[in-house]
Amino acid sequence: MQQDSALITFILDESGSMESIESEAREGFNGYLADQVGHGGRTWWTLVTFNQRARTRFAAVPGSDVRPLGADYSPSGMTALFDAIGSAVTKTQAHLETLGTERPSDVIVVILTDGMENASQLWTNDQVAKLITEAEDSGWQFVFLGANQNSWAVSQSLGIRRGTIVDWEPTKEGHTRAMEEARFATADFRRTKLQQVKYRDRTST
Repeated sequence: MQQDSALITFILDESGSMESIESEAREGFNGYLADQVGHGGRTWWTLVTFNQRARTRFAAVPGSDVRPLGADYSPSGMTALFDAIGSAVTKTQAHLETLGTERPSDVIVVILTDGMENASQLWTNDQVAKLITEAEDSGWQFVFLGANQNSWAVSQSLGIRRGTIVDWEPTKEGHTRAMEEARFATADFRRTKLQQVKYRDRTST
């Protein structure tokens, strides 16, 4: 295992309801990327965006090779949240299995959505919850940033621990603050090696 290294998988909502904060979503991901690359140590990145289908933008790419998210991030359509999580987590698992002793010390999955699941065809809630529970038992960290829903209930149904949940207002300011919390908490986890990603507060408004 490589110490002070991380595989970070970011699952970003690209459904139609994100259109009003399109630029903030793009800038939020790019800021998160820059913070983690600047942390030092080796990082690999996977980005999955989703509307009614999940789209893998890149998978297990070294941080130095990742391009910032650009104009091709264009929200539309519905919200296949379960399919996106299932696809992203299984891709991350598959990559880890190829690494052997080169496996990173930290595996972090960030999920950002502003809407309820309404379009998945491949994965169910129960299947995703089982996948996440098994991954957390293996030491993975999951972060859930949710708006327009009871994020606590949704994330709990997915098997995500409460300390890694931020409920944000569906506004430009709410999204910006939620991403600031994600950046702070992830950097703090990697720096201090806490047992779990923790947030300074639980609601971003």
